[in-house]
Amino acid sequence: MLSNQAKKALIEWKPITERLMYATLYTTTIKISITTVYAPTNDATDETKESSIEQLARVIAGTPKHDILLAMGDFNAKVGINDEGQETTWEGME
Repeated sequence: MLSNQAKKALIEWKPITERLMYATLYTTTIKISITTVYAPTNDATDETKESSIEQLARVIAGTPKHDILLAMGDFNAKVGINDEGQETTWEGME
């Protein structure tokens, strides 16, 4: 659901997968690219998680450099200490 102002600014929107969506809005002075993601949980297979990261990376890489890029979502990462006492972080974005 968008406000009337946002509807006027919307240039395109495209669902990439059931978990990833891309939209472009043009304001009076800038173009904004918005990527939203609902990442798989840590319980998902490594293949599913890696595929999700790769899809997001492709969308981000395909965004024109002069656009303002907003990447938002529920990344489902757990940061802290894993079961073996090793430090864990979310990887995939550079």
